[in-house]
Amino acid sequence: MKISCKKEEFSKGMHIVQSAISSKSTLPILTNIMIETTDKEIVLSSTNLELSVTCVIKAEISKPGATTIPGRKLFEIVRELPSKEFDLEVTTNNQVKLTSKNAVYKLVGMSKEDFPVIPQFSESSSFSMKKDMLEEMIRKTRFSVSTDETRYVLCGIYMSIEKGKIKMVSTDGRRLSFIQNSISVDKKKSLKLIIPNKAVVELMKILEQLGDDINVSIDVKENQISFKAENITITSRLIDGQFPNYEQVIPKESKVKLTLKTEDLLRTTRRVALMSSEKSQSVKYSFSKKSLVISAKTQDMGEAQDKLDVSFDGEDFEIGYNPVFIIDVLNNIGSEEVTLELTNSLNPCVIKPSSGDYLAVIMPMRV
Repeated sequence: MKISCKKEEFSKGMHIVQSAISSKSTLPILTNIMIETTDKEIVLSSTNLELSVTCVIKAEISKPGATTIPGRKLFEIVRELPSKEFDLEVTTNNQVKLTSKNAVYKLVGMSKEDFPVIPQFSESSSFSMKKDMLEEMIRKTRFSVSTDETRYVLCGIYMSIEKGKIKMVSTDGRRLSFIQNSISVDKKKSLKLIIPNKAVVELMKILEQLGDDINVSIDVKENQISFKAENITITSRLIDGQFPNYEQVIPKESKVKLTLKTEDLLRTTRRVALMSSEKSQSVKYSFSKKSLVISAKTQDMGEAQDKLDVSFDGEDFEIGYNPVFIIDVLNNIGSEEVTLELTNSLNPCVIKPSSGDYLAVIMPMRV
């Protein structure tokens, strides 16, 4: 194999595929990236067996072929090359030579045959959605994904497609996030799956690098899901298990509804939370006729209190929440106003934006 490539473009591609390079593995091949040629392009691929990323970039192909090269070392070398372009040549026994002006590097590669096979998907069975919609749905649900690996089915985002609607849900047992949108897909198409949080994190990194008005092609094959946007494809194993019946957790009715400015509630909660303890992390919300008093008290440290004017119709009551849970929702809700729906001090609170099919459910704490 012999190619000529622009340093900047190659570096961007390497930066993208690095996310799936295994840092600690008993298989040395998993620390490598695979480079293989097409007619006028090269495909960079990496995998850790759970997650795979590929990126297609332009290059001049003098001699086609494929090899695998230690990924992180290659990225470091290319980043420091003296010229804007460089040549890469693979000789016998996968010996790799990089040339840029007077700089010459020689690396020991490994055969393509030793590299794990990355699943291939058929575009005929895929569906697509706008990048902005996918990004928003992930952003509004990923913060409530569980990190408790003993409850592995909660360590990802549940996604379902049914009757032209796509839903995403996540929960850690103490809070829940739900969002729904309509997409252009066959009404008969039905999917139910759990995307691992590691894949969600890497997918968001890639989506944030892409421009607006881009379609993301999504395909599911057996226990794998693939997301393709422009020249980048990310493939991940799915979590094998049954996601809990989240609909049972969402309250069907409420006695109290309050509409507040998102920024006011966010800033007030942040200020008061400074005086909550690390152990309990509880902030008290006291509702009365015309005000919402938010307070926190920690023994041997002190206390804080702040007040918001509200229109409240009901009996006075107090309820406690983990302020981090409230802040996470308000940071991601994307609405100038939010509605709080409550029943009493023992039942969960539902937080909704002023419009859109999104809601968050937060369980109360003792105060």
